[in-house]
Amino acid sequence: MSIILILISHTSKAEWTYLTKNTSGVEFFLDYSNVKEKNSNLLFKHLQNRKTPDKWGSLSTTILREVNCKTNKYKNLKFAYYYGEMGTILEKEVKSLSLDWYFAKPKSVNDLMIKSVCRKHYTNSNKSNFANNENFKSNKICNVTDGKNWTNCTSFKNYENDIYVGQFKNNKRNGLGFYKFFNTNKKFFGTWKNGKTHVKGVWIFPNNDIYIGGNNNSKNEGVGFYKWSKGDVFLGTWKNNFKNGPGVYIYQDGKIKTGIWENDKFISRSINNSLKRKLINLICDDNLNSNSWDKCIGSKTYNNGTYVGYFKQGKRGGKGVYKWNSKITYVGFWKNGVEHGEGFYEWPNEELYIGDVKFGKRTGVGFYKWTNNDVYLGDWKENSRTGYGTYLYRSGKIKAGIWKNSKFISAKDKKDQKSVILNNDKKLFQVGSGTGFSVSSNGHIITNHHVINGCQKVNVFTKENSYNSKIVASDIKNDLSLLKVNFKPEFVFPITNTSPQLMDEIYVAGFPFGNRISSSIKITKGIISSLTGFGDDYTRMQVDAAMQPGNSGGPVYSKFGNIYGVAVAKLDYKYSIKKLNTIPELTNFAIKASMLKSFLEASNVKIRPEVSEPFKNLGKKIQQGTFYISCMMIRGKYDQMKSKKVLFDKDKFN
Repeated sequence: MSIILILISHTSKAEWTYLTKNTSGVEFFLDYSNVKEKNSNLLFKHLQNRKTPDKWGSLSTTILREVNCKTNKYKNLKFAYYYGEMGTILEKEVKSLSLDWYFAKPKSVNDLMIKSVCRKHYTNSNKSNFANNENFKSNKICNVTDGKNWTNCTSFKNYENDIYVGQFKNNKRNGLGFYKFFNTNKKFFGTWKNGKTHVKGVWIFPNNDIYIGGNNNSKNEGVGFYKWSKGDVFLGTWKNNFKNGPGVYIYQDGKIKTGIWENDKFISRSINNSLKRKLINLICDDNLNSNSWDKCIGSKTYNNGTYVGYFKQGKRGGKGVYKWNSKITYVGFWKNGVEHGEGFYEWPNEELYIGDVKFGKRTGVGFYKWTNNDVYLGDWKENSRTGYGTYLYRSGKIKAGIWKNSKFISAKDKKDQKSVILNNDKKLFQVGSGTGFSVSSNGHIITNHHVINGCQKVNVFTKENSYNSKIVASDIKNDLSLLKVNFKPEFVFPITNTSPQLMDEIYVAGFPFGNRISSSIKITKGIISSLTGFGDDYTRMQVDAAMQPGNSGGPVYSKFGNIYGVAVAKLDYKYSIKKLNTIPELTNFAIKASMLKSFLEASNVKIRPEVSEPFKNLGKKIQQGTFYISCMMIRGKYDQMKSKKVLFDKDKFN
């Protein structure tokens, strides 16, 4: 779990691990975190880092490769060239002109690379989340009773009045960590080696200056972005805490200065035009609407705080720093405007979290320090300690084992966590509902595809019982699904052969709002008001019979009981207000019977032909042939699907 906090890196999701150096002094790094399987091969990226630019001006190059671990062969797929070190300041990307396979010579750099990637990938593929986390692979908290043997452990330590929270090796700050200077109130979030800041990090100063970028031996070094509290910004190369090398300085008033710096002094405007444009374009243009900011670094003040960092498609995306008005600070990765990836949280009461974050919540593996100096290292889920973890009280008492919703469950080993923790994750909840109706005496039931999409179990309810169903077929384009249940329905709907006509009288049966109003069937009456659906869709028709969420998949039928269509949708309220400037009334849609018949025939379902006389006790028969459909999911699946379909509120889990 390595946080590489340099915003201008095109390889923002890479976690580079040093591999070796060749005789020319070129350093080779591998990204183990993003290795992917492709059939029987692996895809991975490696980075070549040079001390001096090549003849084209590039200091580093990344190469996407495909390898076959059995034959030790590889081919190059894509190259990316960078003006800066370690994949920073992208110059260009090109696809490989040759897709030939090459054999890696024994003991060569390519041979070492392939063997390292293959061995690590297949060794780690079966490990748990906790054990597979590189920075926390030791899975232990430093022994507070023995401050002399802190190696491969995580804790906090006071240096006079300063405080460090993070990882240690050989009794020195080493790995991921946070340091706060008491006298100056400066803060550093990033990586450490032998007690010094190392490679990448973020400095936050008491006057609200922020630096994001390369750091070495506790000094700004490499490519970095600095924002002064007065509004000026600089993007470029640093050495010994000074601007040194090419860069761009943008003043608060919009004035731009590009060129070469030496020990913080501007010495020359001579700079490669391509690099000049790249640097300027990497800084978000304050003259544009921030919604248009894309793949650039900038700062923006929101109602609840201020953000400095990377933007993507107008939203916080990439790496950045957010300081809430409530004095909470987050440093780390973002996605679609929310914290997502790895990061640090610091609270004003000096509580601190270092670890994985998903969709704005602590989820994954992380270390937490409370104000009273209690600490926890282990698995998290949606801000709760859930999974395997160790809690060390300031008194020295230890609780190690399985946790759920921040409560200690069992003192079991990590190897037992899957069977203990995930049992509850398998519990199914009803998260949505719809309507279905019988179309064969063999237990075939029609509903909408969107009703059962994503459901891990679909239950069909009659008046007396509930039945598990099997999804036999789905037509996603026309929003139809065919279910099969193990019972013989008391009534099967006939399907009309007649084309619908304007003003034909129809009825709609179903369970609007699920069973939240009542569990009995509801029937509404109306007419066919249009022979096409939204956007002149000829597979659908418009009806004015009332429909609500929960009616989806229900029968639309005539006074004889013949199916004219399948209820599918109502005109969206928000769309109507925004686009049509009116509140929609009785504008609902149904899939035509002709589409339903084609779907059933393709599924080898024998269709009951239309009738020319009304059934006796039609209302009762409608009840016997129309069913409440329940969509069941585990909590995790619900969280994945809630943005994709209409589901019940979270109170269903309480």
